[in-house]
Amino acid sequence: DELDLYDSLRTLGWIHTKLSRPLGEAIHQTIYTAVQQKIAGEYEDSTLFTSIMSWKDSVVVPWVQDVISPTLYTTLNWDRTLDYAASECFCEIRIKEIFDIVADYPDSLPAIRELAQALDRTRMHGKLAVELRKSLKRRLIHPGANTSQIIHVYINTIKVFREIDPSDELLEAVV
Repeated sequence: DELDLYDSLRTLGWIHTKLSRPLGEAIHQTIYTAVQQKIAGEYEDSTLFTSIMSWKDSVVVPWVQDVISPTLYTTLNWDRTLDYAASECFCEIRIKEIFDIVADYPDSLPAIRELAQALDRTRMHGKLAVELRKSLKRRLIHPGANTSQIIHVYINTIKVFREIDPSDELLEAVV
C-alpha cells in the first residue's frame, strides 16, 4: 500500500534527507507536464490558470500531504511551494509561446491576462522580456519578413505588454 510506503520512508527519515530533492523535481515535472497539456496553444480560454490552481489543490496537495504528512506539509510551507511551482510552470509555458500570443492579439487577451496573474506570483517579468526579444529577432527581424507584419507585431507587443504591465517598465526592457 502506498500510504505504508510513505510512512516507512518518513520513519526512516528519507523524505527529508535522501528523497527531498528527487521528490521536489518529480513534483515539479509532474506539474509542468500537466500544465503544458492543459494550456499549450490555447489562448482564448480565460479559466486555464484557475483550473491549473484547482487541479494543484485537488490532486497534487493531497498526494504531497500523504507523502510527507499533513503536519510537515504545513510546517514546511509546502502550500506556498506548490502554488509557486504551478504558477512558475504556467509562466514558463506561456513565455515560450509569447511571440504567438502577441501575434494573435486581441484574440489572445485571456491568455495575456492570465499570464499577468501568474507573473504577479512569480516575478518572471525579466525572463518574459528576454524571451520576447529573442523571438522578435529570430522570427521577425530577417530579410524575408513583410514590413506590414513587422509593424503589426510591434504594435501588438506594445498593447500586450501594457496589458501585463501598465507602468511600461516591461515594455522598456524589450525595446
